[in-house]
Amino acid sequence: MSKIIINSIIEWIAENDNTLMERVLWVEHSGESIIVISLDDLKALPFFRMKAEIEKGMSEGIAILRPIDPYSILASPAPNFLAKHREERDRAWEIIKVLAMDVPFIYYENYRGPAVRKIAKEKTCSVSTIYKHLRNFWIRGMIRNALLPMYQKCGAPGKLRRVKFEHESNKPIKRGRPSLQARSFPEMAGVNVDEEIRKVFSVAIRTLYNTRKCRTLTSTYQKMKEDFFNIGHHANGAKILPPAHTLPTYDQFDYWYRKEKDLVKSIKSREGQRKYELTCRPLLGNSTSLAFGPGAIYQIDATIGDVYLVWSLDRNWLIGRPVIYFCIDVFSRLITGIHVGLEGPNWIMAMMALSNAMTDKVSFCAKYDIAITCEAWPCCYLPCQYTADRGELLCDNSDGLVSSLDITVANCPPYRGDFKGIVERQFGRVNQKTVKWLPGTVRKREPGERNCALDAKLDLKEFMQILIYDVLEYNLSHRIDTKRYPMGKDMIRDGVEPIPIELWNWGIVNRSGHLRQKSPQAVMLALMPKITGKVTEQGIRANGMFYGCQRALDEQWYQRARRKGNWDIQVCHDPRNIDTINVILADGTAEPCSRLVDKCDSNERFNDCYLEDVQEYYGVENLKSQLYRSTAQQSTADFNTFKQQIIDNAIKSTKEANPKNISNSQRLQNIKKNRTAARDHRREEEKWDLRPKGDVSGPGKLLPFAGGNEFPVIIPSSDRYLGEIDKAEMDEEDQ
Repeated sequence: MSKIIINSIIEWIAENDNTLMERVLWVEHSGESIIVISLDDLKALPFFRMKAEIEKGMSEGIAILRPIDPYSILASPAPNFLAKHREERDRAWEIIKVLAMDVPFIYYENYRGPAVRKIAKEKTCSVSTIYKHLRNFWIRGMIRNALLPMYQKCGAPGKLRRVKFEHESNKPIKRGRPSLQARSFPEMAGVNVDEEIRKVFSVAIRTLYNTRKCRTLTSTYQKMKEDFFNIGHHANGAKILPPAHTLPTYDQFDYWYRKEKDLVKSIKSREGQRKYELTCRPLLGNSTSLAFGPGAIYQIDATIGDVYLVWSLDRNWLIGRPVIYFCIDVFSRLITGIHVGLEGPNWIMAMMALSNAMTDKVSFCAKYDIAITCEAWPCCYLPCQYTADRGELLCDNSDGLVSSLDITVANCPPYRGDFKGIVERQFGRVNQKTVKWLPGTVRKREPGERNCALDAKLDLKEFMQILIYDVLEYNLSHRIDTKRYPMGKDMIRDGVEPIPIELWNWGIVNRSGHLRQKSPQAVMLALMPKITGKVTEQGIRANGMFYGCQRALDEQWYQRARRKGNWDIQVCHDPRNIDTINVILADGTAEPCSRLVDKCDSNERFNDCYLEDVQEYYGVENLKSQLYRSTAQQSTADFNTFKQQIIDNAIKSTKEANPKNISNSQRLQNIKKNRTAARDHRREEEKWDLRPKGDVSGPGKLLPFAGGNEFPVIIPSSDRYLGEIDKAEMDEEDQ
């Protein structure tokens, strides 16, 4: 059982669950008698309780020792209180200090009365004032600060004021300090805000102010008066308002708005949920707490660099602003991967940044003529998770991260850059420290000022070199503010400095288990976009082109496709290189395939082209085909119409020319004879004659030949000149 000592708070629990608190003022030497005072009675005086009574209440659960003193705030240092309040405290102490120190006699009723009256006479103050100071001293903890004035409890804060009425006229009295107008003209004192006016205020705030129109509070007040307090309309439609002193003032409107406003609801109504979450929500957490160690979470994002670049092949050519990608480790703040390109942002650029974050940095820096050691940039591992926005990683191409590399992809909600604030802040740091001071940097252009793009001097490689040096300097020497990075107890114990490389190295030793490593080829295969190809008798068709490999020849893929039909196959490829693709086999391995190019093959037309060129070609062809559909449909409709007209005319003519006395068998028997007659007639119509018109000789006439001789030319007119072959063909047809 807890020990009862001076200044302890005993809390008694009544049957109706009400509580009564008493403070222990004095404990007898034997411990049997205890003097207490009630904290709930404004006119309380000390009285005796027996220790056995208190212990019994504690054993029965109707009394407890309260662990927290309700007046513990008074133990704060004196400078926290106003000077005039400290003066009042000291005056009260001078009055009662003799009585307060006269323990335990002051607690006895017979002794206390005469002693208080004596001090009241000496200090020339009332007895009630002394009793008030003594009660405050005893109830609030028996310290000098217990005599401080408690003005914060005065005035019924937060409660509505009642309206008072004049005795004679029974008119309501205007609450609050009278204005200059009210002091000069009492009849224009103004109005009190009652329940009905407060309802009007609430409706006006909800319908006029808390909307996406973003009306100001002043204009809302004016609109409220026009809509809810008008007394009519002029002939032109303008609203008539009553005198100003009969309307609530703007100060009253503003007071009730601030008193009853819901700040969160107001922001969401005026600016939207997204703006509230981004700029107004409470910041009660930290991203670092989500990452246990290095490699637990990487954040990735891209931005357009605020600098113009030139082309390395012709430095007079401006090539615009680069796209910068950063990958950063959440636990250590170490920048693990970068990429600078001229496309996107798109998956190809993100693919390069992801690959850079998971591959060796020594060889990467060597490509830009920068020599480093592995210890300077020790990032060649696969993380457990990538956090990105709803951009490049929100696509089917990112499935390879999950399926092949076992990396979780987490995409932030729309327009919530604060979910990956660590990498977002890196762009601001790089811009302020490095990019802002480069030639060709973007700046606000004043009228008549030279275009900043004309100051561009750096090419892509030179800019990349500067960016690499900036990243190395940040990783190796940037000290993170400990207010933004919560250091754990084990970090503090080991003396870890909040520098990215030190946090990374410490985490590798003490927070390991997240990092994994794969070969660059495996990383590239996992990141390359996946498409569905088709094995055909002409080769492996992908992106409208044909590819081949030795495995396909050895396993007779093309012969099987020609014999049994085509089948689908999964392919990964780099869109920047259309000469090769990689066929993904059943065991998960990849088989490189080269583009089939032959002089007689249409694949040759795509030499020296990019995938975009091929896709553009097929896209244009597809568009032309779709645009030609109307012409093709109309042409077919016209053909069908003409064809049907000819058929209908033929049927009609045949019916008219067929006498009823010729049977079907007779018609069939005369096919050979009829064919001969029709052929002769056709020959007569189609024969060639190069003689001038009008010079026509009869059949069998001898025509003069060069040299004066005559050469017999016979113009056939019967079937006796038919060859044996023609007769044989006709016999076949008759059969």
